[in-house]
Amino acid sequence: MNNAGIRISQTGKDVNECAEHELILTSSAPALIIAFAGEYGFTNVTADQIVCTHNLGYAPCFFSFIEVAGEVELSFTGNSQYMRIDENNLKFYASELGYPISMKGRYLIFFRPLETKYTASDIKNVATATDIGGDYGIKVAKEGYNIYNTDPRNFTIDSKYKMPLIHKQDYEDVVVTPPATYKNYIIHTDLGYAPMFYFWGKDLMGDDTWQQVFNADDTWTRTTSTGSAILTTPYSKRYAGMIMKDVGIN
Repeated sequence: MNNAGIRISQTGKDVNECAEHELILTSSAPALIIAFAGEYGFTNVTADQIVCTHNLGYAPCFFSFIEVAGEVELSFTGNSQYMRIDENNLKFYASELGYPISMKGRYLIFFRPLETKYTASDIKNVATATDIGGDYGIKVAKEGYNIYNTDPRNFTIDSKYKMPLIHKQDYEDVVVTPPATYKNYIIHTDLGYAPMFYFWGKDLMGDDTWQQVFNADDTWTRTTSTGSAILTTPYSKRYAGMIMKDVGIN
C-alpha cells in the first residue's frame, strides 16, 4: 500500500517545506468538520431545553457559546456543566439549576465522535522561515456559491484561511484513588510546540452525557511547550481530549 495523499498549504507557504500546522488540508490528519451549527435562546425557563437534535447515534465533539453583554464566549464554568450532549441531543439541563434562567448563544456540533483514539503522523513540525511569492492559492466554493465571491464563509476551502486539523484524540477512565485527591489525565505528543487543545467529560452530573471541561476552582487544563495536554481533576470519570495541529501559543 502506498502513502499517496494530498497536502494544501496556506497561501504563501511552500507545500513541500511547510510544517503540518501551516497546512489548511492534509490527508494525514482529519479536519474538524461541522455537522450542525446554530443559535439558541430561552427566557426564564426551569425545564430542560433541547438545543439541537443531531441523532448521530454517538456523542460527538461540540462547542457551546453563550452571549454575555453583547459578546459571544465559550460556555464557561457556571454554565458549561449544564450544556451537555449525548448520542441524540445537545441539551441545556435547566432543571438542575433550581431557579429560572435566560440564555442565548450559539453551538457547533462536529461529526467527530468524542470516544475516539487517533494519532496523526508527525511529518514536519518546524514552521516555514519565509513566505514564497507567486502563490495564488486554492478555493473551493460551497454548493450554490460562485467561486469569485469574496465572503470566506461561502467556501469549504480557501488557502487564505486555516481549517482546524486534528493531531491526536484520546479518551480514558480517570480514577482518583485515596489518599490522592487529584489525578492528571495527560495526552502525550511530541509536536514540539504548545498546541490548541480541548477536553470534555462524561457522566460528571450522574448521567450518560458529555460536557466541555475548562479551568475551574477544582479543575485545571493546560498544555506544555512540547505538545502535551494535561487535565488535573478530583473527579473519577471518563474524559476525552483533542490536540490540534494548530499552534496555541506562538
